[in-house]
Amino acid sequence: MAADKSNSLIRRPDTGLTSTGRRTSPVITRMTQDVLARARAAELSQARFRIGDYELRGPDYRQILRWAEALGKAPEELLAPLAACRVEPHPWEDWKAVSFKVEDGAILSLAWDLDRSRPPSAPPLRFDGISRPR
Repeated sequence: MAADKSNSLIRRPDTGLTSTGRRTSPVITRMTQDVLARARAAELSQARFRIGDYELRGPDYRQILRWAEALGKAPEELLAPLAACRVEPHPWEDWKAVSFKVEDGAILSLAWDLDRSRPPSAPPLRFDGISRPR
């Protein structure tokens, strides 16, 4: 039966494509685009790169690659001594021990024994671009 000749007591929704005739507000459109852009940016900033047992965010990963290249080592060879290194305060000093700590892909702290793992000919170490906790 055609829709216009239906004797049904229950109305059926129209299955054709319809439009309300109203357009979305430009303000709402801009707000939605902004929210989506921020979500995409956050998703990209959360990208992780694996080195050995660690998954690092982009800036921290690139820093490890720079240090490894400067030292002529593989990134995994650089991370192993960093993960093992720990600096303890003397009994009269008032600070907490420092060790290698990665949280949510970001290197939060590290101790580096420069006498054992940095040859005299290595270029200066750079810390730019590493995310820092607030």
